[in-house]
Amino acid sequence: MMRLQELHPAVVHFPIALVPLSVAADAIGSSGRQPRWAWMGRTLWRVAAGAAALAAVTGLVAQEEVQVSDDAFPLLATHRTLNLAAGAGILSLAVGRRS
Repeated sequence: MMRLQELHPAVVHFPIALVPLSVAADAIGSSGRQPRWAWMGRTLWRVAAGAAALAAVTGLVAQEEVQVSDDAFPLLATHRTLNLAAGAGILSLAVGRRS
């Protein structure tokens, strides 16, 4: 049986893939001639935000479960901080694109 902290490495690939796809759909849909692509871009931003939130939660759980040396902790802290900021950015784009 897989433990919750083991999900993080798999879950992170969803926002990594969905963000560029969201940007591409938005770019195609922004022409005004492709309303389905614009709708898809808005929808994908929401899905990417949810995937980023799931990645953040599983990452925080994994952080509590792993044994990290004193030398590696600053790297882990930087990883966490940058990815929480990226998740906040994705969420703000999803909220901004909801109309």
